[in-house]
Amino acid sequence: MPIVDLRSRFGLTASCGSGTVTAVLRVGGRTVGAVVDAASDAVALVPAQIKPAPEFCDAADIGHITGIAAMGEGDGARMLILVDIQALMSASEMGLAGEVVH
Repeated sequence: MPIVDLRSRFGLTASCGSGTVTAVLRVGGRTVGAVVDAASDAVALVPAQIKPAPEFCDAADIGHITGIAAMGEGDGARMLILVDIQALMSASEMGLAGEVVH
């Protein structure tokens, strides 16, 4: 199973900490691993919770960001960035471009 560090996709230095985990994903009929800084849980969202992705400066490649969602209120509130994992993992710079089947 290929494993990629998503920090490299975002131009960050690879780093492993106490919360670093490998998320096992099914992308294009293929199993791949994604090293992420942390993962807490999976959540189900209803369409009303999802807002369009904000526009960023031209320097940022956000083609794989599909929207944002807010969950909770007060101190427990958190903002989620929704990612099209198929688009992210299929990008040529990830090194899986020829391997992931759409």
